[in-house]
Amino acid sequence: MIETMILNLIYLAFPLTLYIIYCMYANVLNKKTNNLIFTFFLVTCFYFLIRFGTREIDYLPLSLISVPLILAYINKKDIAIFLLSILTIIYYINFRYGYLIIFCLIINYVLYKLLYINKQRKNIMILVIIILNIIPTLLNIKEFNGEIVLYLIESLLLPYLIIILVNSCEKVADLHMNLQYIEHEKQVRLSIFKITHEIKNPIAVCKGYLDMFDTANKEHSKKYIPIIKSEINRTLCLLEDFLDFNKIKLEREEMDLILLLKDIKSSCLPLFSNNKISCQDNIDNSDEEIYLNGDYNRLKQVLINVMKNSVEALKDTDKPCIKFYYKLKNDYVHVYVEDNGCGMSREVLARIKEPFFTTKSNGTGLGVTISHEVIQGHKGIIKYSSKEGLGTKVEIILPLDRQ
Repeated sequence: MIETMILNLIYLAFPLTLYIIYCMYANVLNKKTNNLIFTFFLVTCFYFLIRFGTREIDYLPLSLISVPLILAYINKKDIAIFLLSILTIIYYINFRYGYLIIFCLIINYVLYKLLYINKQRKNIMILVIIILNIIPTLLNIKEFNGEIVLYLIESLLLPYLIIILVNSCEKVADLHMNLQYIEHEKQVRLSIFKITHEIKNPIAVCKGYLDMFDTANKEHSKKYIPIIKSEINRTLCLLEDFLDFNKIKLEREEMDLILLLKDIKSSCLPLFSNNKISCQDNIDNSDEEIYLNGDYNRLKQVLINVMKNSVEALKDTDKPCIKFYYKLKNDYVHVYVEDNGCGMSREVLARIKEPFFTTKSNGTGLGVTISHEVIQGHKGIIKYSSKEGLGTKVEIILPLDRQ
């Protein structure tokens, strides 16, 4: 009897497990579950039970046959209720109790309408419907014995426990997705708070200088206007970085990495020259052709941002130097940017990729975060290593196009 019960449970549990997996998948994609799919899984449960399930006692119906119908009631699926009610009637006709089961199903539906309104009585409704569904079984019993008593206990307890278990699984899945949604909302609110806070500062500075501004005073014009312009430019830069951070789109195509590296070096030469920085590289003399599937402009944006950070770190350094080179390792290219500047402490290095974190007085704190997102979009890795007072090394690893 126990073996029969376990097999019947498997026939019932398999479609229900698939439905729970489907619900979790739909939640991940932020899509609503389809009522027809739920109905399909319930009808599949019913079919598996009557086609492959075994009756514990030959002349008695299956004890789990009511579970799909009760799940349809609990989830308020009218189409499933109608179909499963018809199937249940057809099934019980084989036991000569078709008219009786029709009467029981009508009472079930009335209870569904009356009791489901009060969620506190939902468990009572489930139990009453289960009892109603075993009335034909009671009338079909020829004689009571120990085996019959066990069967009746199973007919009451197993459907109830399975239904409670399925509902609990659905609640856990919903709770998990709600927690993910709350966390996402928290991050959005945090980002909005930070961008608001960052914009508020330069606007407050502009307001302060405008309050002190005397249009008749030429000294005020010379002193305050550049400061106000600088703060406005910083605000615009912050907004542009924030928009880039939220709308990173890659237009990837086959590109020559060496051509990109030469282009970046050429763009940065005036910056090196103005700051008296020497540049050591292995790019100009390279005759290699290194192709990868990437967004040329986005990668250029990342590397120029790294270069500018290195230049800023070299401001108070004797004999400032930047090393800009690449290496091929297996199916990846490693691009390095090294400087002998001020470096970073462990605390700063640990937070370098955090949005809005910056040690610069006029920085937005989004440059490194955007660079990280771009490299991730290329299925690559960007690494930072640094020692305070000794310099910083940035390593960008990108997969090669071997097709």
